[in-house]
Amino acid sequence: MVGPGRQLFDEQFSMFQPGKVDALIDRHYDANAVLMSTAIVLRGQNALKGHFHAYLTMFAKIEVLSLDASVLKNGKVTRHFTGAR
Repeated sequence: MVGPGRQLFDEQFSMFQPGKVDALIDRHYDANAVLMSTAIVLRGQNALKGHFHAYLTMFAKIEVLSLDASVLKNGKVTRHFTGAR
């Protein structure tokens, strides 16, 4: 049996590509979700969409080197801690 965290990760991983970012955020992130790293703090779905669109534009190919951590509430991300810069 796959737990909710693994299910979320698998779906996010498959949707983390150009053309699917808005659907990913709408489906998996709370309206007031916060993304935090050592360099930035972003709040809300619109800010996250802008960030992930820009992030994907910078890279032609994404290679996963590490996993981020997320806090879930009612099946949606409320806090996203990232090591990506």
